[in-house]
Amino acid sequence: QWLLEHWFTRFPFSVWLLAALLLYFIYKVHFDAIITFKFSGYPYFMVLGLGLLGVLAVLGVAFKNDVMAIVGGVGLALIAIALVFVGGFTVAKLQQEMVFFVFGIYFAARGRA
Repeated sequence: QWLLEHWFTRFPFSVWLLAALLLYFIYKVHFDAIITFKFSGYPYFMVLGLGLLGVLAVLGVAFKNDVMAIVGGVGLALIAIALVFVGGFTVAKLQQEMVFFVFGIYFAARGRA
């Protein structure tokens, strides 16, 4: 209980909301691809990396670790850009993946908040 109180009093509510929204969007958009466990090609590994780096960015914010947040954010942004072009470019994919790009840039620039 002390740990939760300590975390929630150190960070503004907006940072926790962004971290929760990042995990929710990863779940909503890419959970079906991650849970299939089909190691058939690089798109699966890119989506898996997107999920893991998103969790790394959130943990970097939670544990006040700049390196974890920045590495997670930069990786999130780079994978989001790459996923736009995997399987052909469409405007819908661009809109979908740019959400993750913006989250990645935010966590990379802000660090541990």
